[in-house]
Amino acid sequence: MPENSVNNFLEQGNITAFIHLEGIQIELADKVMENIQYTKMSVVKLLLTATIYIGLLLFIVVQVRNLLSNLSKGIIFSEKNSRKIEWIAYTVVVLSLTVDTFRTYIAYTVTEQIQLGELLVGTGLIKEISFQFPGINWTLLLCGFVIWTIARVFRYGAFLQDEYDATA
Repeated sequence: MPENSVNNFLEQGNITAFIHLEGIQIELADKVMENIQYTKMSVVKLLLTATIYIGLLLFIVVQVRNLLSNLSKGIIFSEKNSRKIEWIAYTVVVLSLTVDTFRTYIAYTVTEQIQLGELLVGTGLIKEISFQFPGINWTLLLCGFVIWTIARVFRYGAFLQDEYDATA
């Protein structure tokens, strides 16, 4: 769909938009809605970012599902299960390092689309707006290390199970 068609639709339509920022909901005025500039490239970047983020989450869900399947079959302490848990831990650590960047990039892209920064600075109430892209989600990082520790316990349990089976 051409950018001009979307921009014309946005100009002619009666659209209400909201921005949710950590518990704050802002309804945008009609003046802001008139200044929306849709560009395909920014939407493609936004979709690509969302796809990567969803891909990581889907990978975790698939690994947990496979792990639960093995556990329901009675396969508890095995090398395969410990590797699955370890991959979950690595993915959670990657998410802890990238989730804040993903969220900030999405907020940046949306505010650039509606030129919110220029409008807020133009009111004189706000001096400037900045975005901080790098960040670590410490809660997810700690969860990743805890999951990794559990994976190591499962690996040691698999070793002990193999030793027991070999002597029995």
